[in-house]
Amino acid sequence: MDNNDIEKQINIDRWFYSRPYLEYNNNGDLILIKKLSFGPLEIWEYGLNKNGKYYEMYEWLENDYFKDLNHKTEISKEYICKEINSLLDILQKNDLNNWVELYNDIYDRIQQDKL
Repeated sequence: MDNNDIEKQINIDRWFYSRPYLEYNNNGDLILIKKLSFGPLEIWEYGLNKNGKYYEMYEWLENDYFKDLNHKTEISKEYICKEINSLLDILQKNDLNNWVELYNDIYDRIQQDKL
């Protein structure tokens, strides 16, 4: 599937999910899952960093109350696969078949160490 054939962003409940681009950004990260909430204003991101390690990033943007929870930490392959499986469940329940196909492909590539 051509990644450009699906929506750039989808909304499910309070979350806005951005389509993965499978290219490294200016920070050297390959963002696989990015979800943003506007109430409260926060971002979760999962991907592969420039050192080839999977990571989880959380950023609280609403106010100063929870800024100390902001982090970017390395995670295991198993953990990112768990996050992708959770997202796949949500996508399937919402009949977002193009996104399901895309994330199934990403999951398979992670399992084969081909990202």
